[in-house]
Amino acid sequence: MSRTDPQFNLRLPEALKDKIVAAANENKRSATAEILARLEDNPTPLAYKSLCLNTALPILGIQSPHRIRDESSTYGALKDLLYLIRNSGRISEVWLAVRNGEYNRSALTVVLHIDGFMLLADHTLLTIERRAREVEVEDLIENLDRIGLLEGATSFITQKVKKTSKWAPNEAVSYLADQPREVLTRATITRFLNLFLEKPIDFTDEQLNEYFSKSGR
Repeated sequence: MSRTDPQFNLRLPEALKDKIVAAANENKRSATAEILARLEDNPTPLAYKSLCLNTALPILGIQSPHRIRDESSTYGALKDLLYLIRNSGRISEVWLAVRNGEYNRSALTVVLHIDGFMLLADHTLLTIERRAREVEVEDLIENLDRIGLLEGATSFITQKVKKTSKWAPNEAVSYLADQPREVLTRATITRFLNLFLEKPIDFTDEQLNEYFSKSGR
């Protein structure tokens, strides 16, 4: 260390100071050098840890469940959902539901459980009724697959649900929680997709492959 380095006055409990001095003597260096060596070897305690949503968001006055902001485009809704899915890292459950759409016969509702906090997206325009829209639903499911949220963590409500976007978020989530759900897998995805359609169809293996990542499922 240079004499020109900035100084930092630090108060320590007597017992901790004694431990530092003892360690410094054992390692044949000064107490300052001992502290610096330990900080450089293990900086984690000084690093900011990521905050859990159920701790951080209530500080901001945001309560669970919280409705994700409205998006006027399918791309915008998908972008928001994918950002949360890719960056949260602590998603325990995902609920998918099909409801009546605003501009289509059907649209997707999503509930994400992150750090014990629930985020509700019940006004998305995502659907599979037109190919351009279907690709966006494919992207959502493929991303869930890529981070291991299919075959267990993601489920879908097995019947079409009501529109809930004008309900209070807690009422909407309570209603959705009461509906029968089934785990979304490669074997059940056909039943989920047909909820979007007026007349059920038989999806080919090639079509179903579009919904899954190249993970070998």
